[in-house]
Amino acid sequence: MTIASHTVGRRRLRSAFPANVLTLPIVLTLAAVCGGCRSKQPEPVKPAVAAVAGGDVSDGIVEGLHRELEAARRFDPGTAERVKAVRPILNCVEALSANEWRAHFGYSNSSGHEIPVSVSVFNRFWPPPIGRAQPDVFSSGTRDNVVQVTFHPRSSAAWVLGSAFAMADGRSAQCASTSLTVR
Repeated sequence: MTIASHTVGRRRLRSAFPANVLTLPIVLTLAAVCGGCRSKQPEPVKPAVAAVAGGDVSDGIVEGLHRELEAARRFDPGTAERVKAVRPILNCVEALSANEWRAHFGYSNSSGHEIPVSVSVFNRFWPPPIGRAQPDVFSSGTRDNVVQVTFHPRSSAAWVLGSAFAMADGRSAQCASTSLTVR
């Protein structure tokens, strides 16, 4: 398995995801987060999926998302500190068909004030596209069912928000049919 790497300007960026998983929007987002960190050389990253040979591929995705969040925290500690009070919540998933499910996500903001988080490495979906009509201003408290995304039940979908992420897959808690609100 190879590690995905892309050249942005004179910098070569590497990701924990295999080449067929990483797409240009995430690479560009990571490059924007780094900004003027030309003096910082990226550490070698082991392929996440190789670590779970014979296991569940979602374990490799989780590991890769953890690595990317840690890299983002190192490259932009100010933003990481500002957005750490905001966390995504997976409310539930619903089966739309045999090949398409919908994940319902909410969030929790433990600060006493609104926190803006634009679509970026700190507010994105995996797999891309990273922007899927998610909010970019997060009120204090907990909000359920603020964004829904579709995914294949044999795969997964994750909302990366602040310094955490919530992942949905075919094993996630099913929605009660009377509690659904679709945006």
